[in-house]
Amino acid sequence: MSKSADAICSQTMQIKAWQSSLADSSFLSSPITPENCAFILIDIQYGTVPWIISQNKKTVVNNTRCLGRLAEEMNIPLLITVNMVSKMGSTIEELEHVTPIATRNAVRREGMLCCFDDQNFVLACQDLGRKKLVIAGLATDMAVFHTAVKAVALGFEVSVVADACASSSQLSDQVTFDRLRSLGVTITVTNMLLTELYNDFGTKTGKKAMEIQIEEVVKRMYS
Repeated sequence: MSKSADAICSQTMQIKAWQSSLADSSFLSSPITPENCAFILIDIQYGTVPWIISQNKKTVVNNTRCLGRLAEEMNIPLLITVNMVSKMGSTIEELEHVTPIATRNAVRREGMLCCFDDQNFVLACQDLGRKKLVIAGLATDMAVFHTAVKAVALGFEVSVVADACASSSQLSDQVTFDRLRSLGVTITVTNMLLTELYNDFGTKTGKKAMEIQIEEVVKRMYS
């Protein structure tokens, strides 16, 4: 067997072992914390941002910035993935500016709507080392939906941040969120998630989280 074949075989076995470990559901009863979750931001690219019709475009961009900055500055594992970069462009500058490390290490897919259909994404997700996934991005009814569904099937506890996602219509968002709820996905919003993770703004980390929220969501909305 060639070295490349050996490497593929080793990766496949590693992925199967990781998937088996997700079967332990004891983590499901625990609240979400910065220590047990990871953020995944999907396809926030120059070619996908024009699809933001279901919600205010500025709000969605600001909320994804807030999530990205929260992850990078508060040491929450963050995985950014982009699709068909040659056609859809790279991660938008607004997000790249606050997530330089994750943007540089973004997983590039070539057409797969379910991120877990890409082996590099699976390996990167495995490296996050978390069983609770917070997912946001574009579009709600395409890559976000299919990725969240597969994540649940694999044994993850999944939250989708509704105001950091968007699609071509409000109906598309509504139907997608209804489907996801029926499958056990938690639908949340940026401020709710932030205050679940940091529910005491009197602590050092709470003050930092509040500062990020004010700068990225409140101030940018009115700038």
